[in-house]
Amino acid sequence: MSKIKVVGVGGSGCATAEKMEACSGCHLVAVHTDAMSLLKYKVHDKILVGKAVTRGRSTGNNISLGEEAALSDRDRISEVLGDCDVVFLVAGLGGGTGAGASPIVAEEAKGHGSAVIAFVNIPFTAEGKVCRSNADNGISRLRPFCNLIVVVENDRFLKLVHDLSIRDAFTTVNRIILEAVTGMVVLIEDSGLENIMPMLRGYATLGHGVGSNPRKALRAALDSPLIGADISTASGVLLNFTSHSKSVEGIQPALEELNSNISSAAGVVWTNTADDSAEAVEVLALFSGVELTV
Repeated sequence: MSKIKVVGVGGSGCATAEKMEACSGCHLVAVHTDAMSLLKYKVHDKILVGKAVTRGRSTGNNISLGEEAALSDRDRISEVLGDCDVVFLVAGLGGGTGAGASPIVAEEAKGHGSAVIAFVNIPFTAEGKVCRSNADNGISRLRPFCNLIVVVENDRFLKLVHDLSIRDAFTTVNRIILEAVTGMVVLIEDSGLENIMPMLRGYATLGHGVGSNPRKALRAALDSPLIGADISTASGVLLNFTSHSKSVEGIQPALEELNSNISSAAGVVWTNTADDSAEAVEVLALFSGVELTV
């Protein structure tokens, strides 16, 4: 079984990592400059970075402070991230810690030979130009150290429900990222890391759909407003079906629907998860190797 660590960086990332506690086999890590915030997270390892730089406080939107903080505790980061096959890095890139420290964390993980998969979200337009600039810088700095960067644009969540408040949208963003990371962990466990690795390259976008059967749910995922790229160019597709049971009934028509919308050269790996509380079929689709439109 692959050794997996989920590393949350900054407030948003740490909150998501903490919620992964139900995912068996995952070692959870929180990285933050804010000492008070770090105390509340229930994870396996907590790394307070940049105590001498920020005095245990937030970096605000200062990406340079976030980077300096992580560099000052690079050895501690490296120590915690050793002996690992896969590192899932989760961060919101609007703030200084998420955008500034994440590339340092990714670099250390990559240095240990781990596959690095980053799930990052682009801030809402309402959060301002500084946050957006942080996100752009954060993505470009992450690129050399990540096998795959899954980009989630917060503004797209407002298209799901037009009257959604920013606060509720934040909650939805974190839930979808949580489900996506959990789904990839299940795929790695079910299919084996060696079968997933060829698809872990470049950038990825997410689609999410719900339907009365797998085909309808998949169709909704393909039409999802969350998708921020041309999925016909994807080199790989990872699917996680969630329903009341683990029955594979209806999966084949769903896969045929998918194949009619992607390149014949694209690899496809899927799994299904049982959820006793599910009232419909839910699909989370990750399209890798795409060109971003953000």
